[in-house]
Amino acid sequence: MNSEKTHFVAPVLSSAEAAQRLSRKSWFSRSAVRPAKVELVYLPYFLFQFQLRPPSGSKEYLAVDAISGDVAYHAPLSFEHAPLAPSLLLPFLVGADTCQNLAIAWLRRSLMVAGLKESRTWSIQEVQCCGRMYYPYWVGYFKTRKSVRLDFIDAVSGRPQGPGVRRTILQGLAALSACQHSSF
Repeated sequence: MNSEKTHFVAPVLSSAEAAQRLSRKSWFSRSAVRPAKVELVYLPYFLFQFQLRPPSGSKEYLAVDAISGDVAYHAPLSFEHAPLAPSLLLPFLVGADTCQNLAIAWLRRSLMVAGLKESRTWSIQEVQCCGRMYYPYWVGYFKTRKSVRLDFIDAVSGRPQGPGVRRTILQGLAALSACQHSSF
């Protein structure tokens, strides 16, 4: 992956499949509650490749979300060169240097724990920023009497997402909204 280009992970689930997975049975009704709207949202990440020692040649890929700085392991996926339309691209709020420092600190803690379990010493030999990446999530909007409830699923695996991804996407949506309102 070229660090100058921005890449997009291709979603596996279609809008209809996402709506079906987001649908839930209500406690008071036999029919499933379907979302009023389903929207594709791309969460921004910086992708880093780490060369580890020992064993020689061992590589780890970490993705750091560029909104809240959360770190996750990343398996190389197929990339697209443009997002699917229509979709929302959330803004990069955290810079590449900060994300790299977060990834290094997270990996050092993980290597220390692994080293204690295996009685080995691991170290980071080299760090390379592989560039910007957008990862897709489906957002389901559910109308209630007094508010709107949002649920999130991974657009690649179809798994429901927890409070960490929820917080990050909501923070990104708020930043996107603030950018749009300030441009008027």
